[in-house]
Amino acid sequence: MFLNVAFESNFSSIFLFSYSSSVKYFSEALLPADLASNAFITESIKREFPNDGIISEETGESNVEAEYIWIIDPLDGTLNFAKGIPAYTVLIARARAGIVELAVIYDPIHDELCFAKKGEGAYLNGTKIKCSVMKSLEDTVGCSSGNLRLKDLARLEKMINASPTGKVSSTSFYGIGTNALYVATGRRDWYMVTGGALWDHAAPSLILEESGCKITTIEGKPWTFADKTMLAANPELHGFISGVII
Repeated sequence: MFLNVAFESNFSSIFLFSYSSSVKYFSEALLPADLASNAFITESIKREFPNDGIISEETGESNVEAEYIWIIDPLDGTLNFAKGIPAYTVLIARARAGIVELAVIYDPIHDELCFAKKGEGAYLNGTKIKCSVMKSLEDTVGCSSGNLRLKDLARLEKMINASPTGKVSSTSFYGIGTNALYVATGRRDWYMVTGGALWDHAAPSLILEESGCKITTIEGKPWTFADKTMLAANPELHGFISGVII
């Protein structure tokens, strides 16, 4: 039922490359696709789960005192979409008492659906996935935030100094969902995000964890709904990176 609510629609009709956008900020665009995706998802939830609450990037909070809360980013990576870059996703999570129990990251361009249920693993198009097992920082490629501040550069400098090769390899797809999907599937080795809101982090948190990653804040504390940063990697690599940057 969870997947039906999320993906029974023809997402290709929503995610066509039509680039007439109204820019809200330099780094963010709002498209009709954001609103169309949000409307389909929220209306489906209200129809199938009328007692559940919703937190959505586009329409805010509704019935958040409910036992179950859906947390939605209907189009993560909107700027990529607006510029014709095929790196954007739909993020949906369902939480109970502050704990994410179900999560989806959907990449409509590549038709990749990543799903996780707490305690039961993470799956990509029905096949179980595992994060990278790389342990040495110099042998890895990570995913980091697209927006970097001085304190972020300071952390990267610490990582560079800790690497035997004197360098660190990192990319950003400028979309938290895409970054998380690539780390959960082992295509990238670590994940460091230093900004974002609950709808950005909720679905990735469970999918990364169920793929085998250790999940914390950048400061090494357990991640909660109130946190805006996230560090994820297999436990050994996570321990090394965390020990370097804190």
